[in-house]
Amino acid sequence: AAKIDVINWLGNNHVASQTDLVIDNISDQDQALALAALAAASKIGGDKSLAALVSVLGQDNELSSAAQSALLSFNGNISSGVLAALDSSDSKVVAKALQLAATRHIYAAYPKTVDLIANGNSQVNVIALKGLKGVVRPENFEEVCKMLESVKGPEEIAELQAAAKNSIVSLDA
Repeated sequence: AAKIDVINWLGNNHVASQTDLVIDNISDQDQALALAALAAASKIGGDKSLAALVSVLGQDNELSSAAQSALLSFNGNISSGVLAALDSSDSKVVAKALQLAATRHIYAAYPKTVDLIANGNSQVNVIALKGLKGVVRPENFEEVCKMLESVKGPEEIAELQAAAKNSIVSLDA
């Protein structure tokens, strides 16, 4: 309990000098301590914390979901970590990275998202299709419309229409 309090304090006070201590506790056997370390790493921010949080995304436990939540509230830019995770061979990591990219509007993930729609496995394909609307920009409108011409099902049509709409929503009427 004392360790958890210390880790929480370090995170709440953004003590960047203790990043290594916080990161070391992410892999602790005590799940409560590991969860506190994930939250603290998110609050502290920095490249080391980002790498540590991204490395937890592929695990099959509560820590993976906690790491995803921590990345959503990360103190800093998560683009580099999410883009690296999109290149993972683990479909669980890629799926969570796609969700993060869409939620945080990481526009640099657009090319990889389109590639995963075309070439991913069925689980990743569906998540990439749903996430496309979060990573599109006005310059992607024509390509998304071309994708609409070759869709297979009504779910794909709805997702691509939403992506096309979101790609031009920032433009003047």
